[in-house]
Amino acid sequence: MIFILIFLILFMLFIYGMCDAADDIIWNKTKYDASIFKKLKNQAFWDMDRYWNKVPVIYGYPVNAWHILKSLKLICVFILPFLYLMLKTTIFSLMFPSINIYLGMFLDFLFIGFFEVSVFNIFYNKIFFKKK
Repeated sequence: MIFILIFLILFMLFIYGMCDAADDIIWNKTKYDASIFKKLKNQAFWDMDRYWNKVPVIYGYPVNAWHILKSLKLICVFILPFLYLMLKTTIFSLMFPSINIYLGMFLDFLFIGFFEVSVFNIFYNKIFFKKK
């Protein structure tokens, strides 16, 4: 159970960091033009600068890459605290009853922040750009 929760938390953090990097690149015209997204087909889905008025809208929700990435980020933000609390209550009740829970949470948040920023930077600075 603990390993499944750890995997889900890391997976959600990975998805969050990747979506964060992609939506920042899509939002920034200069970065977008140098990115791999410029080469993809269906530019109306990816390039919100030129095609913002040509995307399909479902119940007021524009169906383009930027909005979908933002929605995935929000889903991660809503699910992650529940997974984290499930993990913390399981670990501290079973394995480390004598450790101060606040110190453990502080160290976890440092790790979580470092992990998300690392994933963001890898995608933002390396993976989402064209090879020269």
